[in-house]
Amino acid sequence: MGTKTSKAKSQNKMGRSLTLREKCEVGKDAVTEICVPSKKGESTWGLTTVKTDQVILRPYSVQVDSCLNLYVADYGSRQVKKIATNGTVAVVAPNFDFGHPNDVAISKDEKHLFVADYGNHCVYRIDVATEEVEHLCGKGLGFVDGTEADAKFNCPTGVFVCNDESLLVSDMNNFAIRKVAFVKKGVEVTTVISNKTSPVELNYPYRCKLDNKGFLWIADYGNSAIRKVNLTTMEIVSFQDFKSCIDLVFSRDYLFVCEYSGNTVTMIKLDETETSEKQKRFSIHGSHERQLLAPIGICVDAYENVYVAVSGERNSNDLYKIHLYWKSYWNIIRVVLGGMKEDDSFLYSIPSDVIYIILEYLCLRT
Repeated sequence: MGTKTSKAKSQNKMGRSLTLREKCEVGKDAVTEICVPSKKGESTWGLTTVKTDQVILRPYSVQVDSCLNLYVADYGSRQVKKIATNGTVAVVAPNFDFGHPNDVAISKDEKHLFVADYGNHCVYRIDVATEEVEHLCGKGLGFVDGTEADAKFNCPTGVFVCNDESLLVSDMNNFAIRKVAFVKKGVEVTTVISNKTSPVELNYPYRCKLDNKGFLWIADYGNSAIRKVNLTTMEIVSFQDFKSCIDLVFSRDYLFVCEYSGNTVTMIKLDETETSEKQKRFSIHGSHERQLLAPIGICVDAYENVYVAVSGERNSNDLYKIHLYWKSYWNIIRVVLGGMKEDDSFLYSIPSDVIYIILEYLCLRT
């Protein structure tokens, strides 16, 4: 949920630090399989599919609330959907005609959803309790700042909720990041950064986030780069050599980037993002070529689990969950069962439910 969710510490509502068992147990009923490596050298992250009772056609964005419900901008069905922890899917505001919802964000109090509608060139607000939809701003295609009656966007692809409840909108085809502020008279839209003011040319800025230090991070899709913007000085640090980076999110210790054409989620330690110098990057990919095909949306829950919306597959459920803690557990299993043998191929024949039981045991012992 915006910065609050992505920066939240691994604690429960009472403020107690979660045990490793609890971190792995959260959301267990909402997954269907553990994807262990099929051969030596493959990714060993705990990558699971999110089980739902109906297909999500083309999820372009996913967000998670404090109760671990997922909200998805389903571009293919032109709907916003809620996935409960038991996998039940419900359409939010089913009678409303969205154009093409491209991104969804959750307000800090979790009473509202905000939708960036690519097709209608506008931003909507949804009351979670009543499911009433309010048109916030955006009156036809264009590039105009002003009130809700005057402001115009050109294919907005991202929306982010700031700590002061204002919104940042990725106005992709205007090559700009816009701000939506709630004022006494209603809504006021201004331009934060665009190619008219930026020292670095933006090329289809698809999504953006603020970190806990107030820096603006932009997934500059067309340039395959991440831009880190100091909003006071407007100085920009660029991180290059991504494969069509399209979305990003922060956990407590990492920056996660969706590399759309690379079919990969890349993670970078936050203490290595102060400069544009080369960082050590870790790639998370599926155990077969169809997994994580064209990842397009990403979020992190309060337990440091990462959710990824994948748009590359057209006929199946395209939501995945990454359990960051399982990689270290897998290494423990490898040593405990196989000793110090370099050949650990015998592990790949172990049923995934057996692996899960071992993971549970390790959590209990930690």
